[in-house]
Amino acid sequence: GPGSYPISSFLERLQRLFTHLPLAKWPALDHQQWAVLQQSYHGLLQISADLMGVKQRISFDQFEQIWHSAAAAYNLPQPRSFLQKIMVGSLPQAVGMGYHTLFMVGITETSFPKPAKRDWLSRQFVPSQDLALYRQLLRSAENVQLSFAEEDQADRMNIASQIFPGEFTRINAAAAAPPMEELTIGSGVLTDPAVLADISGKYREQPLSVSRLNLYASCPFRFLCSELYQLEAEEMLSDEITPQEEGSLIHDTLRLYWEHQGRVPINEILVERYSAAGERLTQRVIDLVTAFNRKDVELVEKSGYYPKYLEQRFQDLVIETSGGKIKLNGIIDRIDLSPDGGYVIYDYKTGTSPSVREILQGENLQLQVYLLAAGSLLPGKVHGMAFYNIGTLARTGLWLESTHRSLGLTKRSSGIIPDQEWEQLTADFYRTLQTYLERILSGYFPIAPVNDRVCSFCPYRAICRKE
Repeated sequence: GPGSYPISSFLERLQRLFTHLPLAKWPALDHQQWAVLQQSYHGLLQISADLMGVKQRISFDQFEQIWHSAAAAYNLPQPRSFLQKIMVGSLPQAVGMGYHTLFMVGITETSFPKPAKRDWLSRQFVPSQDLALYRQLLRSAENVQLSFAEEDQADRMNIASQIFPGEFTRINAAAAAPPMEELTIGSGVLTDPAVLADISGKYREQPLSVSRLNLYASCPFRFLCSELYQLEAEEMLSDEITPQEEGSLIHDTLRLYWEHQGRVPINEILVERYSAAGERLTQRVIDLVTAFNRKDVELVEKSGYYPKYLEQRFQDLVIETSGGKIKLNGIIDRIDLSPDGGYVIYDYKTGTSPSVREILQGENLQLQVYLLAAGSLLPGKVHGMAFYNIGTLARTGLWLESTHRSLGLTKRSSGIIPDQEWEQLTADFYRTLQTYLERILSGYFPIAPVNDRVCSFCPYRAICRKE
């Protein structure tokens, strides 16, 4: 009847209507139309759930107006561009998406459908919903391809899931692809002109960060998954601080210490940073940072090189390629300046630092890019560049022979470069960057990690299956 009621009362009636009109009864001519209906139905349920928390009493006319406004503001997923065409995710994420082709991998007898489970309280068997999910997936794509590995990582034989048809196509991997020197997907090269045009256009319009270029140097396929396909690894929720978050807070603390010119004790800054981030400060981190700071201050006082530029940004480092000019951007952790205008570039590391060999061979490009960027920002002469390890206090990098002693280094230190070779080294670094950028623009993305360490923490191991 007329009057005002809690908004939940209207929603409960609407939900009863949904119960009598389940999605299975909605008419659809093809998989794409059904996908739109699926997403629309999900949108209605989402709007209903969002409004359920509203405590206000309203009339039916007001509810009708609110509902129409919320429905009009809800956006269905839009058609995907090239960079979004491939998605890797769980099976429920694919329901109702209207894909051209859906690849279901790992469909073994023990993994899909999962057997019924016994409820811990009632001791009743709860049936698996996997088969119902599979029926929905069949309506979510024009083509569905099922696959499974015949052997697992321990060389045990797998058995195909019961949802496979009685006769299914078996692909002989050895016959399908001849042996290659590098393990690749296809040839490891993208050749579609439209795809290459998209890649070229992307980097002509926006800068490429040092970290992303370094990702390509470590493994081109990882760059493809992360930067171009934009595949996101599933994050594991944890109450513990991650190494990345810890490193960021330590970097921030060291920056503030030198910004305050050493007038504020490092411990006070560390406590304030962790408190502001809502993280627990451990004695391990306190000992780590204070020990590093003490030795670092001694180095600054003895050498006369003072931290002048902290987290120095650069955005317009131009590298010429056959596909046009590509701009690189990034942040240099620290540049120490000497009285004569010479400078040293430092990049803090809380984990393992790259070796001198990796720097020279272009397996890690950070310092190479920073050297070129600093040369365009500062008028003086570079005296060295290094990864500055906060845990070991080691400075791993390259040093000008004529000034290395003033920086506390000896002749035995690795990475000492004769002055007359430094200009050629800089030119070599520029060509290295050109080479990597040319490969990106040409669509060259083989599975070619520079070492096994790269694979140990790569989120895309399940895709490339290099092991």
